[in-house]
Amino acid sequence: MKISRISVYKVPLPLEYPYRLSGGRLYFDKLDSTALLKSNDKCCRIQNMKCPKCNSTQTRKNGRRRGQQCFQCRICGHQFVESPKSQPYSPQIKELCLKMYLNGMGLRAIQRVTEVHHTTIIKWIKDAGIKLPDAPEEQEIPEITEIDELQTFIGHKKHKVWIWTVVNHWKPGILLWVVGDRSSKTFEYLWLIIRCWHSFWYVSDGYSVYPCFIAPEDHLVSKTYMTRVEGENTRLRHYLARHPIQNPLLL
Repeated sequence: MKISRISVYKVPLPLEYPYRLSGGRLYFDKLDSTALLKSNDKCCRIQNMKCPKCNSTQTRKNGRRRGQQCFQCRICGHQFVESPKSQPYSPQIKELCLKMYLNGMGLRAIQRVTEVHHTTIIKWIKDAGIKLPDAPEEQEIPEITEIDELQTFIGHKKHKVWIWTVVNHWKPGILLWVVGDRSSKTFEYLWLIIRCWHSFWYVSDGYSVYPCFIAPEDHLVSKTYMTRVEGENTRLRHYLARHPIQNPLLL
C-alpha cells in the first residue's frame, strides 16, 4: 500500500540504573530516543473514524454490509458505516408497495418483490393512513349507508376489541371506523357523525344497539342487503390476520 504519512515521536526511555559522568556533574536517568510511525491511506481513515453518536475515536471494524466497511464504537456500541449513502425511494416505488398491500399481498412478499424492507413498508402504510380524512367529502356522502361490526384482538386473543365499520352501498372502501367494545357507547361516537349524512337508509343486522339510535323509518334490517360491508370486513380480516396486532394504531 502507498505510504501516506510518516510520524516522528520523541520517546524518553527510563533507565533502570541511572549513572553519572564527569565526576557526577552529568546525571542520566533516561535516554532520548526517536520513533517513526508509517501509515497508509486506509489506516489513516480508520484511525480518524469518529462515532457519529458520541464523537469517540475508539472504534473497531464490525464486518461489511453491501460492500461497505462497518464500524462499531467501543464506548457506546453504536454501529455505523464510513460514508453512509442516503438513497430515498422514488414515489413510484412507494405507490407500488401501497397498491400491492391493498391488493392483499403480505409485507414479506412485497419485500421479496420490491427489495424494500418490510419495516419501511409499514411506515409508509402508517403515513398514508394518517393522511386519510376521518370523514368522507361532501360528494361522497352515501344515500344508503351500511353499518357492521367485526371482532379482533390486540396483542393477545384474550384482549378482544370490536371494529365498527361504515361503507357506502354503491362504492367500495370503508368510510368510517371506530375501535372499542360492542356497547352502545362505542357506536354513539360513530352515530354522531353518520346521522348528519341524512342517508335514505341505514342498513345493518339485527343487533339491538342500532334501534336505540336509528329511527325505524330510516333503518333497514337486512343481512342480505349488506354485501358491501361484509366484503369490506372480509378484506379487513385478511389484513389483520397477516401480522400480530400489538398496537391499536395499526388498526
